[in-house]
Amino acid sequence: MKDRYEYTRNKVILHIIGWVIYVIYLYSLNLLTSNDISILSVVLPLIPFIGMFYAFLYLFRKFNDNKIGGIFCIVLLLLFFIMIAYGLIRYIFPYLGLYLLVDGFNLQSFIQEIIRYFIQFFIYALLFFIVEELLRKERKVLELEKEKYILELKQLEIQKEKLQYQYAFLRAQINPHFLYNTLNVLYSQALPISDDLANNIMKVSDLMRYSLDNIELENMSIPIHKEIEHLDILLSIYKLRYSNEIYVNKNIKGEDKYHYVPPLSLITIVENAFKYGVISDANNPMLIDIIFEENALLFICKNKKRKSISNAVSHNIGLSNLEKRLNFAFENKYQIDIDNTEDFYTFKLKIYK
Repeated sequence: MKDRYEYTRNKVILHIIGWVIYVIYLYSLNLLTSNDISILSVVLPLIPFIGMFYAFLYLFRKFNDNKIGGIFCIVLLLLFFIMIAYGLIRYIFPYLGLYLLVDGFNLQSFIQEIIRYFIQFFIYALLFFIVEELLRKERKVLELEKEKYILELKQLEIQKEKLQYQYAFLRAQINPHFLYNTLNVLYSQALPISDDLANNIMKVSDLMRYSLDNIELENMSIPIHKEIEHLDILLSIYKLRYSNEIYVNKNIKGEDKYHYVPPLSLITIVENAFKYGVISDANNPMLIDIIFEENALLFICKNKKRKSISNAVSHNIGLSNLEKRLNFAFENKYQIDIDNTEDFYTFKLKIYK
């Protein structure tokens, strides 16, 4: 808005300077033939012509694509201007002490003179309009190039950030790979001893493997059923860890119609709920709702808050990273709502197709 105001103000100033120069030119020209001419006698007759100049500009812009309509309006403008000029010279200027009519006034000669000036300022306005249009088109081309350049820079920044994210993700896989291989060794050693122990180790191994696989590098997303499958593994591991003394209600509503999520997105939120929430209260179990809508996926995780954990340290962990992954995979197509009350924390994620 400020730039537009500055542009308009500068344009007005340039127009004023241009007319001042033109007045000085006419005044200097008239001084060659008359020494007692006043600046007022030059300015007053010029005012209607200045008005006509801007009327031409308006018509050029208004009827740029309608030449017949423009010509018709120019003819009307000529007739109107002849009447205005006659009224000014005959009645208004004499009242201001400026007498332009001379003895032997001839209406035909007057009209011819007006037409001459009319054509003269028509040419001035036309030339000005052509130059203005050329400059406007040039300015538009420069603005488009600037916008294109800014867009390219933005795309480069996005690509750079994405590469940094991918690099950090790959670098973080070093330890999970090591742990995954170690768990496979433990599974082989535990199998002859206890099937339950071996199966539980395999669950941890599968969850670890999931953190490494099933990532589509193009859009950073995976099918929702894979995330739910490994979310169930995570829940079973926590039940084993706490000897089944945890209370979790998981509900799935609707039908999965090829919904996608970033890998480990739902698992990250549920892990935070386990880590910082109360999971041993049968009256207030952790609630996990996965709702499949026609064109969206809704995930809700609600847990009772642990009093000893500060809000700043608890559920915000991992959320920033999750938002970055959501931006990569579903930019402008997801919504996060958090309801953080004194006793409960509710996280809602909605991803649109």
